[in-house]
Amino acid sequence: MPKRSTKPSIPVVDPSQDGDADAPRGRSTAGVAVIKVDQLSRRFDDYVDSNDKQLEIVREDIGDVREEVGYVREDVKGVVTHVGNLRVDVARLTTVTETINTTLSEQNNIKHVRMIAEVETGAAEKVARIEDTADHKKAMRAFWLKVAIVLVGLLGTVGGMLIEHYR
Repeated sequence: MPKRSTKPSIPVVDPSQDGDADAPRGRSTAGVAVIKVDQLSRRFDDYVDSNDKQLEIVREDIGDVREEVGYVREDVKGVVTHVGNLRVDVARLTTVTETINTTLSEQNNIKHVRMIAEVETGAAEKVARIEDTADHKKAMRAFWLKVAIVLVGLLGTVGGMLIEHYR
């Protein structure tokens, strides 16, 4: 089939009605108009061809960009998955860290209580030793006091008997 022209048909204007002053001499206004229309039509076809080429280049660029966006989307999905995994790992580490901190805090409290108990036990032990020493000294003094009282009593009795006897 023959190819149809895509050029719009333009009605020819009657030169008597138009009065074109720019028309070249010896040619009718309609003939000049047809020549100008042909020139414009060729220029329009050249313009359409160049625009089609540019449009095709733009379409190829859009296709390339869409492909790159697809790759970027896949990369973003991978990053989102990785970030999600990192969030889970951070939550686990936070839990472990809190558990360790709690355990260390409890151990420090236990050490503190032990230290206080040892200090108090040591102090009580020293106080007991001091009291034992003081009690021992008191007991020794009491013993020697009793011995002295017994001796004084014996001496007094012996002295009283001697005085009674020699009197």
